[in-house]
Amino acid sequence: MKLICLLLFSISTSIAIGQQDTLWTRCYGGSGDEAPGFGAGTSGSPVISMVTDASGFIYIASYTASSDGFINQNSGMDDLFVLKLSQSGDTVWSKTIGAEGFDRAMDLMLLSDGNLLIAGRSGSVTGIFAANKGGDDAFLLKMSTDGSVIWTKNYGGSVVDCFFGVMEIPGNGDLIAYGISGSVDGDINDNSFVGSNKAWVMRISGDGIPVWSRITNALITSLDWEESFNEATFSLSGNEIILQGATYNFNDINSDDIFICSYNLDGAQQNKRVYGGTAGDSPAGIKMLPDGDIIFSAVIRGGGGDVTTYFGGGADFWLVRTTAGGVIVWEKNYGGTNLDYAYGLNLINGAAVQSGSTRSINNTSVRTGPGGLDFFIIYLTVETGDTLKTMRWGSSVNDNAHALLITNADELCVAGRTIGNDGFIHGNNGGTDICVTLFEAELQTKTSSPSAANFLSMYPNPSTGRVTLTNLKNFAAESYEIFDLAGRIVQAGTLSKNDDSKDFIIRNQGIYLIKVAGASQHFTATIVIQ
Repeated sequence: MKLICLLLFSISTSIAIGQQDTLWTRCYGGSGDEAPGFGAGTSGSPVISMVTDASGFIYIASYTASSDGFINQNSGMDDLFVLKLSQSGDTVWSKTIGAEGFDRAMDLMLLSDGNLLIAGRSGSVTGIFAANKGGDDAFLLKMSTDGSVIWTKNYGGSVVDCFFGVMEIPGNGDLIAYGISGSVDGDINDNSFVGSNKAWVMRISGDGIPVWSRITNALITSLDWEESFNEATFSLSGNEIILQGATYNFNDINSDDIFICSYNLDGAQQNKRVYGGTAGDSPAGIKMLPDGDIIFSAVIRGGGGDVTTYFGGGADFWLVRTTAGGVIVWEKNYGGTNLDYAYGLNLINGAAVQSGSTRSINNTSVRTGPGGLDFFIIYLTVETGDTLKTMRWGSSVNDNAHALLITNADELCVAGRTIGNDGFIHGNNGGTDICVTLFEAELQTKTSSPSAANFLSMYPNPSTGRVTLTNLKNFAAESYEIFDLAGRIVQAGTLSKNDDSKDFIIRNQGIYLIKVAGASQHFTATIVIQ
């Protein structure tokens, strides 16, 4: 892993960018559709989730209607489709899991015990989902990294219930799962709502037992209203869950807004607020920044309200930074005068990175793409929202980038869906395939003004647990904080002006962000613990 430096606040930045050469692009699937669905940011949207482990293996979860190609079997309508890939893109194993109904993976995470956890929605009543509670159920499925199912649990009531995501409470092992519910019985056990469906969050023990369940209303005033929780992050302390969703009148798209709500770990609601324009807005991601501010993204379909600029064309990316109290620091629109869809938001080496798709050839999208909707990635500063870099690739038809991450070799991996088989895309197995691209280098930002003598040095990186930071005196370092990828502080303290080096011990494998504050500058870098 290269040492990535980002000096914040008062120091101007320039961009040092590698060539971003494609190492490989591969398609995975069968002759049917993988991740079938529609729209962007709605409960019917296609979903592809991706994680990586300290050994560099890549895991992808989605769903499939195929029964050939990479798909070893199909039990019904859609089955869960789970892949383990090597860092060269070779398939280590692929699994389809499901029964007679629609069974869809909506989120995938790597647990602290080294196993995988999948959250989603199942319409089956037999096989692995035989404990159906009525209608469609939300589910959690725990799986080992060799592809063996450890346990599966159904959640919900007698109507339609779905988990869009799941997180592990830091240092605790319990889980927070969230989504949408139309039930009032079963695990919901609450009829205090007005509307069709409501935003739903549960705390669940590490072995799958419900601890508490909550539903919430933001703007619901009639039976035409519906709400959901689609994305989430933890506060810096790890003691609060901040959820992003949608509140909307399904008979009037102009009423759609972004809904942000928080709960403490005991299930008490802390606050709720709404953002958006005068047209329909759909959630696309939320992250906690190291200083406690929040950044979130959405698909917007018009201006007005909180949206100061709208490029047009049916849909744009929209990113917003707010204070912890919900006050907007900045909001910016990205895209062009044609369709632009946002799917996944991440923080990488101090920059916000949004994945999605674009058909535009102007404004942020800039240049003509291969055709149709293209894979589209935009890097931007979290301080101001200014664009650092954009990436665009794909085929002559529709391509959508859903998930992205940095591997332990500092390579950018992007997973999406495509119907193409030309241009940058080859090997399509028929219909819509899962498409994964690995890039040679990731964006780096560095200071343009201070001398190299003022830079901190850090080694070894990657490390097995001990990392040494040097050149503290020249940097005039005063304090440090270490965050995990969810934005939680795992270590913090002061630094002595008499010491030129400092050793850190990080016991858990993963990728971390270290932030060092000096007398007049700040240093941020990633640490990989293997």
